Amino acid sequence: MKIKYRSNYFDDPDATASFEYYAKEVHGLDFNLWKTRGLWDKHYIAFSAFIGDECIASICVYPSEMKIGGIKKKGAQLLTVGTLPGYRLKGIQKELWENASTWIKRRCDFVFLFTDESTAGFYEKLGLRKQPEHFETINCPQLTSSIKPQFRKLNIENPDDYQIILV
Repeated sequence: MKIKYRSNYFDDPDATASFEYYAKEVHGLDFNLWKTRGLWDKHYIAFSAFIGDECIASICVYPSEMKIGGIKKKGAQLLTVGTLPGYRLKGIQKELWENASTWIKRRCDFVFLFTDESTAGFYEKLGLRKQPEHFETINCPQLTSSIKPQFRKLNIENPDDYQIILV
């Protein structure tokens, strides 16, 4: 099994299609809506493993500026991390992480991701630390059918909602 590690390949339509197939198989993700809405951009960087033309594993990095304590910092969010089932537990993610973390260390102040408890241990093995999350919430009275809610979930497919999301 000859593995080729690649990044910055989204200008290659075949490699991109293979990555998209991988993302759908591993995470159930479909990037078509993102693309049609112009939300897929050059800042989304994949560090992927290929066997032949097949993307078998990936760690994606999306860098963005954030203010932390009033100071601008550049964070790198990890996304679409995974490996196709037949290739797991072979050290492929470790190699991808070495490539991605080298890139991140040169360009960003910190790295973060959102995960669940079932995979947190994997990220701790890569050297990441679990941090508590903070969610802003509001108390809302129990709604009855006679009360019209003043808030609702936004729908990216609704043009008016999409404009709100863009702001």
